[in-house]
Amino acid sequence: MKVLQPCAGLLTNHEVFQLLTDRGAMGAVDVSQGGMGPAAIECQVYRYLCAAPAATQTRAAVAACTERAASFGLTRAETLQLVNLRPSQPVEAHLIISDCEMRLQVTGWSSYYKRLKKRCQQHQK
Repeated sequence: MKVLQPCAGLLTNHEVFQLLTDRGAMGAVDVSQGGMGPAAIECQVYRYLCAAPAATQTRAAVAACTERAASFGLTRAETLQLVNLRPSQPVEAHLIISDCEMRLQVTGWSSYYKRLKKRCQQHQK
């Protein structure tokens, strides 16, 4: 993965995970000698992302989730959080989407949530 345009937009955790994987950030870094340089930070971020949904997502899953979220008029930040956190319960999504009950119909949201969960599970590694 190559950076084409710096600061062009927001990155998902999956994109950062892929970048770090491509760069080989999973290697051991010696932090005993005050190693808090870029390599050590990359390694720590990589370890964090290994335990996050980003490790099991695919580009297709991220694209599908983003496309579904767009149909509900969510902000870019809300969409990014849905993709990064991949909520497993509707209540978690309510914490991400501000004024969820007012902005989204309850029936519309539950159908969206079911489709989103199914779609994301289909595209897991």
